[in-house]
Amino acid sequence: MCGFAGRLHRQPMPAEPMQAVARRMNSCLRHRGPDMEGYWTDPQRLLTLAFSRLAIQDLSPAANQPMHSESGRFTIVYNGEIYNAGELCRRIHRDAASFRTHSDTEVLLACFESLGLEPTLQAANGMFAFALWDATTRSLFLVRDRLGKKPLHYSLADDCLTFASEIKALLRADTRPHTVSREATEAYFQLTYIPAPLTIFEDVRKVRPGHILEVKADLSTREWPYWSVEAVLRAQSRRRQSHRDALEQAAALLEDAVRCRLVSDVPVGVLLSGGVDSSLVAFMLSKRLNISLQTFTIGLEDEVLDEAEAARAIARRLGVQHRVLTLSRQDALELVDSAMSVLDEPFGDPSSVPMYAVCRLARSGATVLLTGDGGDEVFGGYTRYLWGTGWRGAVAHLYARYRRMRPALSNSQVALEVYRRLMTVGSEGGSASPGFLKRWAAGFGRLPKLTVLEYLRYLDFQLYLPDDILVKTDRMSMANSVELRSPFLDYRLVEFSWRLANDALVSGSVRKPITRELFVRHIGPEHLQAAKHGFALPIGQWLAGPLRPQLEEAVDWVAELPGLPLDAAELRRMLSGLRAQDMMTAYRLWVVYAYWRWARTWRTVAPQETRA
Repeated sequence: MCGFAGRLHRQPMPAEPMQAVARRMNSCLRHRGPDMEGYWTDPQRLLTLAFSRLAIQDLSPAANQPMHSESGRFTIVYNGEIYNAGELCRRIHRDAASFRTHSDTEVLLACFESLGLEPTLQAANGMFAFALWDATTRSLFLVRDRLGKKPLHYSLADDCLTFASEIKALLRADTRPHTVSREATEAYFQLTYIPAPLTIFEDVRKVRPGHILEVKADLSTREWPYWSVEAVLRAQSRRRQSHRDALEQAAALLEDAVRCRLVSDVPVGVLLSGGVDSSLVAFMLSKRLNISLQTFTIGLEDEVLDEAEAARAIARRLGVQHRVLTLSRQDALELVDSAMSVLDEPFGDPSSVPMYAVCRLARSGATVLLTGDGGDEVFGGYTRYLWGTGWRGAVAHLYARYRRMRPALSNSQVALEVYRRLMTVGSEGGSASPGFLKRWAAGFGRLPKLTVLEYLRYLDFQLYLPDDILVKTDRMSMANSVELRSPFLDYRLVEFSWRLANDALVSGSVRKPITRELFVRHIGPEHLQAAKHGFALPIGQWLAGPLRPQLEEAVDWVAELPGLPLDAAELRRMLSGLRAQDMMTAYRLWVVYAYWRWARTWRTVAPQETRA
């Protein structure tokens, strides 16, 4: 796993200033790739590329980047892993021995020359973001993987396009001011994260997952998708098949997804939470594939939230080496600073703190870590999916409102209302404008008619997964120079899940019945947790206790900012009523606290008035 940056100019530039900018940008990315750094400037002095490498496959200098194709037509800087590189070699009728290296980077370049860019992307199975220069057409292609596992940002200004794996590298390219985006701020307080293509800065954008952004030498741009959930939905109808058939297909796809993610020349481990998904990944590795394995988890002093003992029990059942880092309250509070300093944008998910800690723990034993991330989105694990099916018991506190709204609203409107009430800062989402989500949901018209559950899953695949879950896993792992791989997010599993009938994902009160049954079959019902917190933290205790002075400052500061989509009086009521056990209020106030922490770190003030 790696980091990269670069700049494309409209007119030729002196080489020395171009290279100086590239080095400044790359200095911000060394945590993503501490093993080497590389630079390249094209002969016409239009483009400069910078690269920081975390060596995973082919540890030799021959696999360093930037890398050129055999003909010299293509040059690439690439962050990611292609898991089916051997299959791609066979597709272009090449033997692995015919390559200079055994890196997937060289295979990608050969496929671009033989097949073309988009056919290669359609055939590739992996996680990636890359910048590809085509010297023949003088075009730069910025590309992200299907689901957005790897990040890529860009800014087009001052007769140049600047791009980088992380925003901090873009901001080091020059000293020009960057205005905070009002739309992104509104989206943050509605979703608790900032969705692509927005970033917190007006002039910085994210390449969207599954998209290609082509930039010509004159800086004209064109962006289009090569893969999308919409296309999957249009191409594949949900099929009612027997539970047994669905179970066996899911098991086979998951095992292959785990197997192909073992490609590595460095040690591989598993982040084991004790839940269904990460436990199944560990089982596939240790028992089905007979891999000697280390697993890692975080423990908490809070007995209600601590899941370390469940993870220990799974590790004993599988016979794997297991390491636990138990965080005291003071340890966790100190980690808040470390985790938040990694983030370039406001990010309201407090589970980033234990994710940072477990990646730091694992770095001493493994450079590649497999996780259970994506299992809830793919196989129907979230409680909100129960609401999407109208199951009364799971949503007793909301069900009456659900029944009232259902006859008057379409399925898509019900799903949006669920999302707004669950995500938005304020009591039941009442203090933030619904404008952003409503504008975003205009794209629902492109979809076939869906159920409420399917709209909720679609929202998660388009918003929550790429811009919360995958941002958290990428930034926290890369901050510790480790690579996370998510077998459940293999695109074949994703497409398979969208072919399933809804009752294969939520059956009565049971979420993700397929993976739960696989767990019971292979690991045992005695290990099935009744409830899982997912790296939860005692943030109510923190915010009502040692962080209370900072929280009060944050609420006062945010409440006085012009242009924010929040009700200042409601924020202050929430603060005055905060209790350590009130997790929902604490979570919403954490989102405000995280915005304030980000603004303080980046010395920003308010949307459309701020200079960074």
